[in-house]
Amino acid sequence: MGMVDHDLIPEHCGIIEFYHNIDFWETEFYVIRKPKRVHKDSYWELNDKDLFIRKVALNLLQRKLEIKSKHKELIFKNFFDIKKLK
Repeated sequence: MGMVDHDLIPEHCGIIEFYHNIDFWETEFYVIRKPKRVHKDSYWELNDKDLFIRKVALNLLQRKLEIKSKHKELIFKNFFDIKKLK
């Protein structure tokens, strides 16, 4: 049923296959292999939460000003825009 051979998927990854019946608009899911836990650390123990929130807030501010066509008013220029100009 799957499009990828199960041997190509890493052992720690779970595999779920599905079949969609077009006539009845029903989808059936089949758990082929359950995922294995690689480590017990949470996401926030591996990444800095404050830095993540600051980057998300800055990104939202940049998008808001881009929508209003005021992106030249940004104090902190978008790094990728600066790269494009070079």
